[in-house]
This record gives sequence, structure tokens and C-alpha cells, in this order.
Amino acid sequence: VHKLLIDAANVSLKNFTVIVTEGRPTMSGLKCAKTLRQAGIPVRIIQDSAVGFFMEQVDMVITGAEGVVENGGVVNKIGTYQMALIAKACKT
Repeated sequence: VHKLLIDAANVSLKNFTVIVTEGRPTMSGLKCAKTLRQAGIPVRIIQDSAVGFFMEQVDMVITGAEGVVENGGVVNKIGTYQMALIAKACKT
């Protein structure tokens, strides 16, 4: 995900801000935010539980995955499915 966003920032002429969830309990989101900031990408860090509040401000959702299974399903930490449901509900 880091590489995708950094490449998009370097290639695209569009300005964008990334909203990153904390990624508890490993704090993977904070690590991601640090990497993106070092690349010059504006980042806003939010609590994992605040996804529903911020989703209406989002144009695109990108999430990492711990693994992808044969039928295309994604294995990930808790919260990814809920994020997808909220994104679908907010889709206009």
C-alpha cells in the first residue's frame, strides 16, 4: 500500500491526502503514516473506531491484506469487513 500511494504521488499531478487508521494493536497505521509523511504525502491519522465518521469524506478505500485466498477472499485483521460495509453504504 505504501508503494502504491508513493508512486501515485510521484506520478500524478493530483494532490491528495491519505486518511490512515491507527491499526491497533500493532499500530501498523502509525508506521504507514510515518512512511507516507516522509515521502511528502499529507496524512491524517484517525482512531480505528472513527472510520464511519470519516467515510463520507473519502473518495477511495485502499487496504492491505494479510493474505488472499483462492476464491479472492481477503484475510485481514479485525475491522476490514466493517470498513468495506461502511464504504459501500456511503457510496453515491
